[in-house]
This record gives sequence, structure tokens and C-alpha cells, in this order.
Amino acid sequence: MKTVILGVTGSIAAYKAPDIVSKLIRKDCNIHAVLTKNGAGFITPLTLQTMTRNRVFVDTLQEDDPQEVIHVNLPAKADLLLIAPAMNTRMYENPATQHNLEILKQRGWTLIPPRTARLACGYEGLGALAEVDTIVQYVMEGLR
Repeated sequence: MKTVILGVTGSIAAYKAPDIVSKLIRKDCNIHAVLTKNGAGFITPLTLQTMTRNRVFVDTLQEDDPQEVIHVNLPAKADLLLIAPAMNTRMYENPATQHNLEILKQRGWTLIPPRTARLACGYEGLGALAEVDTIVQYVMEGLR
């Protein structure tokens, strides 16, 4: 069984996280969710905990067991890290964002391209989260 850490950010696309989790679990993945504080404004930790059957982390320094340093040990167990952001076209096309994405590519990270769609802000443009099935396909390819 492969272990995936799913990072859920403060974006309306957070509502798709349970669907991503469900489909990855059906593909025999063990999912650990890390939810930003703003992400928790869109989807509850309890929802992800129920679906993943693992504790969900909202505070990166949440260390309930003094014998385990979660923010070090959890990533060490992961086979893949999946961050699920989406953003407004202006944010996505911002030179700083594009520069940071280029750095990730240079470091060997796989980037899942966003879609062009009607965004939550009302604009039509690039920045929408990729389709769930596309995300799952990228994850499964990354786990090979």
C-alpha cells in the first residue's frame, strides 16, 4: 500500500478533496491529509479524517505524542505528496507564481496543469483545479 500526503489549501477547490481521497483509497492508497487553517474554512478536518481513517493535521506543530515528531516522521513515510490548490487566473499568471512553478519543475516535481473554467470569482480563465480523475491518474503514475 502506498502512502500519499494530501495537502488541502484555502481554495474553493478544497471541496473536491473528499472525492480525491475516495478514489485514491479505491486504488489502495493510504491517505494522510494536511489541511491549512484556511482550507479548514472550506472543508472540515472531521470530513477528511472520516474518509482517510487517519488523523488530519491542521497545525503543523500539532504534536500530541511526545515520542513522535509528526512534521518530520509523516513526510518520511510518504511515497507521494499531493497539494491541491486552485486560484484565480491573475494569481496563477502572476510572474512570482510562474517563477515558483518553474523552480518546482527544475527540482523534478510533477505539476498537474490547471483547467480553464469559470472560476469561483466569476472570471473565466486558467487556474481551476484539474479534474479529479486527472489528478488521480497523475498520482498513480507518480507512485509507479
